[in-house]
Order: sequence, then C-alpha cells, then structure tokens
Amino acid sequence: LRFVGAATRRIARGIDLDEIVLGLCRATVPTFADAILVYLRDPLPVGDERPVDPVVLRLRRTDRIPEEADTDGVR
Repeated sequence: LRFVGAATRRIARGIDLDEIVLGLCRATVPTFADAILVYLRDPLPVGDERPVDPVVLRLRRTDRIPEEADTDGVR
C-alpha cells in the first residue's frame, strides 16, 4: 500500500500528459518491471466521448533499467 500511495503521488504531480506518463514509468520501473511501453489512444478521449473511428494506439514513452556493463567493460 505504501508503494501504491507513493506511485499515486508521483503520477498526480504531473501537470501535462508527458509528466504523467513519465511518473507512471518511474513508478513502474524497476519495482514491477524491467521495462515499460506506454501506448495511448490517438486522439485521447475527452470526458465521456466515445470513439467513432477505429482505435489507433501511439507509443508515447518507453523506459527501462539500464544494462550493466560486464566486468570487461563490454555490454
């Protein structure tokens, strides 16, 4: 529950969509996953708007844990 509360606060701090998505990525990686892809419907719905066209998803952001270098310095 502490993690969910902290993640909610991090995501809620976002002023615009990019900050909200970034907060979601940072709350998820590395606690729950090594990587995350965030796809959003394009265009985003407003209010109770229902889609009339086929749903199109656009990749908004990716994030992952950086790979660690081997002891030889080779990745």
